[in-house]
Amino acid sequence: MTSEEKQFKYCTDCGAKNAKSAKFCKQCGTPFASNQSQATTHSERESHEENRSSIMGSATAKLNSWTGGHGEVKISLRNFFSEVFKKHTQTEAEEIFIVGTPKTTPSIEDVSVQEVHPWLFSRIFAFAILLVILMYVLTTVNGRPGMFIALTSVAAVVIPVSSLILFFEINVLQNISFYKTVQMSFFGGVLSMLLVMSLDAVIPSGTGNILASFGTGFTEELSKVLIAAYFVNQVRARGILNGLLIGSAVGAGFAAIENIIYSVNDETGTLLPLSSDIFRTVTSMGTHTEWCAISTVGLIIACAGKKLTFGDLLNIKFLRFFAVAVILHTIWDSGILSSQDGTLTLPEIIKYTSLIAIVWIVILVLIHAGLRGISELKRAKIGQKNIEKI
Repeated sequence: MTSEEKQFKYCTDCGAKNAKSAKFCKQCGTPFASNQSQATTHSERESHEENRSSIMGSATAKLNSWTGGHGEVKISLRNFFSEVFKKHTQTEAEEIFIVGTPKTTPSIEDVSVQEVHPWLFSRIFAFAILLVILMYVLTTVNGRPGMFIALTSVAAVVIPVSSLILFFEINVLQNISFYKTVQMSFFGGVLSMLLVMSLDAVIPSGTGNILASFGTGFTEELSKVLIAAYFVNQVRARGILNGLLIGSAVGAGFAAIENIIYSVNDETGTLLPLSSDIFRTVTSMGTHTEWCAISTVGLIIACAGKKLTFGDLLNIKFLRFFAVAVILHTIWDSGILSSQDGTLTLPEIIKYTSLIAIVWIVILVLIHAGLRGISELKRAKIGQKNIEKI
């Protein structure tokens, strides 16, 4: 630093030279920040970042402890989706679906316990979006009511279908076939919807206030997880990643049906604007599919590898995951931060975005726990074989 630089300082706005002790620029009047205030601001920024990291760490550590793990879990969406923008062949895509049969299910020793990096779901999503665009063009050429119904139906299922593929990729155990996954989604969605209608006759529900929203959250999440419980026993599910897949299958089926139902105005019987369908399907990335996946993981943890029984539904290991799903659902349906006239506001967008972020933090912690569980099982299996050799 030269002697002149020690005696003077320059305005960052106009570039004028000022005395070192000047508090304001003599040319434009811009105030100079003192070194102390700059240091304080930097310190405050670091403190804020540390507090935010501490809150995230505490939350992931608590969730991890529910799964039997210890310590916080580092969340990195960039790492999780690192394969999305890489080139993949059609053969790679087809091989993802060739699993779950007696000949294609790997032994536990051959299962990879490396971090999962799903990518095929993004190709399915892109294909579905292209299909929606083409169908929209088709409706402008042929404006028949049936064309609009077809368009809204396809738009309504874009995210639920893409999400289901994502959870299918995550199941590195590869012990559930895609045929079975689709079957669980179709039947699970319809059966859980029927169960909701039955429970609605007994439990008051609705939207717009906390009490009514809680009724809706409780009945819908209970209905979905009860159907998922049936499939848990049917496929002899093992491990958290199986729970995520089974729950997401039932939840995706439910979400797709509900999105189609809400594409029609109940009072007039007319189709709602396409923007309404797009909003519902976009926000589906953090609702029914993921909520049911979280609850079903609770079932898997509660039954601890045994056949699921009614008693497991009363186990605290299940109930706390179920409570997470119900609470998230309740807040989502409540009128918190919503406008009186029904228009979408910025605070409401922030609410939905925050809830989706929370859901995916939970999901990523559960994926971590699922891989840890497979790793422990794999070590135990290999150790047992080594003992038998001796």
